[in-house]
Amino acid sequence: MKGLKKKRRLLALVMGLLLFCTVPVFAENQSNKIPDTVKAEEVSVETAPGETSGAESSTDGTDEILNTEGDPENGSGNGETADTAAKIGETDYITLDAAIKAAKETDIIELLRDCELTTVKIDKPIVIQGNGKTIDVEAPDVPEIQEENLGALILNSSLTLKNTVMEFDNASHWALIMGPDVGADASILNLSDGSVCHFVNYGLYAGSHAKINVDASTLQLDDTGYTAMMGVQYPTLNLTNGAKLLIDGKGYNGINNFLTVVDNSTVDVSHSMQGMVGGSLVLENHSVAHFDNNNTGINTFGRNDKTTNGFVSCQIVVNAGTTLTLSRNAYTGLILQGKADFIVRKGGIFEATGNGCAEDIADCSEYWASTVDIGGWSENSSYNYSSSSVNFEDGANVRIVDNNIRGLAVSTSSESANPSYIGKGTVITGNNTYQYGGGILNF
Repeated sequence: MKGLKKKRRLLALVMGLLLFCTVPVFAENQSNKIPDTVKAEEVSVETAPGETSGAESSTDGTDEILNTEGDPENGSGNGETADTAAKIGETDYITLDAAIKAAKETDIIELLRDCELTTVKIDKPIVIQGNGKTIDVEAPDVPEIQEENLGALILNSSLTLKNTVMEFDNASHWALIMGPDVGADASILNLSDGSVCHFVNYGLYAGSHAKINVDASTLQLDDTGYTAMMGVQYPTLNLTNGAKLLIDGKGYNGINNFLTVVDNSTVDVSHSMQGMVGGSLVLENHSVAHFDNNNTGINTFGRNDKTTNGFVSCQIVVNAGTTLTLSRNAYTGLILQGKADFIVRKGGIFEATGNGCAEDIADCSEYWASTVDIGGWSENSSYNYSSSSVNFEDGANVRIVDNNIRGLAVSTSSESANPSYIGKGTVITGNNTYQYGGGILNF
């Protein structure tokens, strides 16, 4: 009996030791164990007043939000999750598309992470506070064509981006189409608070009366396989407060038929067939515009007495304290045809150097003979060739020097809307030519 009791006491001691060693380890392992997946039907969540419910994400990539109502993309409004892309007020959304669908006119969509936009058309005012996040606009799968009704994003209302990066990368068609289905003043793109709108491969198409406002932000277009910014019937482009327009083309036109006002901002266009063609360019308040290494820097034109949106349809104006430079453009620097005016105000700076007759051009006579050609030859018979004018005011800083073709050709015809004037301080020197001399040609 004593031996049995002794054995029992020994067994109890061993069991006690095992229990002492095992329970803490088991408890520790359980405290750190998180299940890989949680299915909503396996979990019962009771939320007390003032508490919130969370969200789980399964390993198969599907997003589940607990305690949601209605559209499964619509968040519970009581707590962000790792999958939440955006929110409106206190309501969370897994996708930006869902937030745009739900947004009302006065709502602000706040981005919580980088996300994609697959919405093809925006037909109501949308405001996005990006918090520095990036939106990738998905390119639709369509044939390789450029038509007004095909685009990654069609904007028939206003889209305002604040501190947001929006990336377009379309291989075969317009990335952004503004206003093909609507009337005047309806299609507006606003960039502010350090936003960046970046296009690669294909750019934007803007219909009549469309507006692009870039304030302290950047509009950038790179390697565009067609015209970077195609405007129809003179849409407007406003750059303000340190904004930047950057176009690095791929042999096609840069800015086409926009009425552009640059206020304390920068324009830089390179590697395009024509850096700017048609429309107007007005520089104000310390702005700088640089057209470098294009075939033609600026070629703008307008039919007689053509006005739209309160602007003369064809005008280049360099106001006091602003700078326009044209450099290394292969054929010529600047051409004005039809009703067109090139004005450099007192205190404005215009410099043209290294333009024309590039080394790879075998016969320069096939191209423009002058760095700045005012009211010159035009293929379009509807233009009045000699109704353009140049006005370099006294005190303007104009330097047309060291170009590979003549410096300036200007029409002095009485048909010009404004008489041409070459003021004090203008320097035209060191230019070459293949006809009539390298300085100034009056015709």
